[in-house]
Amino acid sequence: MVYGATPRQTRQLVSSARNAGILQSKGEYIAFLDADDLWLPTKLEKQIDYLDTHPDVGLISTRVNIVDSRAQYVRSFTVPTKESISLAELLSYNYILCGSTPVVRRTCFKTAGLFDAALSSAADWDMWIRIGLHYKIASILENLVCYRKHTNNMSSNVEKMATEIAKILEKSKLILAPDNCEIINRRYGVCMLEAAWYMSTCGKYRKAIRFSIKAFSATPDVALSWSFAKLYLFIFAKKVVNQQQYNLLIRFHKTSKRLIMPKAK
Repeated sequence: MVYGATPRQTRQLVSSARNAGILQSKGEYIAFLDADDLWLPTKLEKQIDYLDTHPDVGLISTRVNIVDSRAQYVRSFTVPTKESISLAELLSYNYILCGSTPVVRRTCFKTAGLFDAALSSAADWDMWIRIGLHYKIASILENLVCYRKHTNNMSSNVEKMATEIAKILEKSKLILAPDNCEIINRRYGVCMLEAAWYMSTCGKYRKAIRFSIKAFSATPDVALSWSFAKLYLFIFAKKVVNQQQYNLLIRFHKTSKRLIMPKAK
C-alpha cells in the first residue's frame, strides 16, 4: 500500500508552493509529497522515530523506487549506501534522490531559509545543501518512496536542469569554505558531461559539444575519462554509419548500462 498526493497550487512554481506550505504548517517536522510520487505506509513513522532519537540530525531521507505512469515498479536506487550523508558527499551527488523523500525539522528552515523561488528543477538540491551547511543529514537505507518517472517530470528537461545546477554550484562557492571548490567544480563537470550525453542521444550534436566543452573547462581531466571519449565516439559514429546501425548502437549502450546497474536487495 502506498500513499499519493493530491495536486494543489498548480499555478505556482514548486518552490513557491512548498514555501507557502512551510509558512502555513504548525508541526515540528515538515515533509513533502509531490503530486506524482508515492509514499510507502511506514515511511513517516520510521523517519520521525529516527529524528526523535537523533536530535543532531536536521533532515532524514530514504532510498527510492522508480515507478512508471501506472505506478508499476521499474527499478530501485541503491544509494545512499550509508546512513550519514556529509556536505561534501551531497555536493558531489544529490543523495536526497527526490523532493518526496525528506522529513525536515522546522528549525532547519528558520536557519537556512526557504526554497529559492527563482529555481524550479533543482531547487530541492539547493535547499538540502543549505541545510547541510548547518545540520547533519541522514538517510534510512530502505526504499520507502516511489518516484513516478514520465515525460512530464521536471528533471526530464535536461538542459534546464543543467543550467540550474550550474547556478546552484556558483551560489555554493559563495557560502561554502574554499576547500569545497574542487568538489563543486567536479560536480559541475559531471553535470555538463551528462547533459552532453543526453543531447547526443537526442541528435543535438552542437549542444552536446557545447556542454562537453563546459565539462572540460571545469575539470580538464574529464577529457581522459572513458565517458568523454565514448561521447565523441558516438558523435563520430553518427557521421559514418546509417541510422539503423546507429539506433542499434544506442540501444546496446542503454541496455548495457541497465545490466551493469546494481539492484537493490
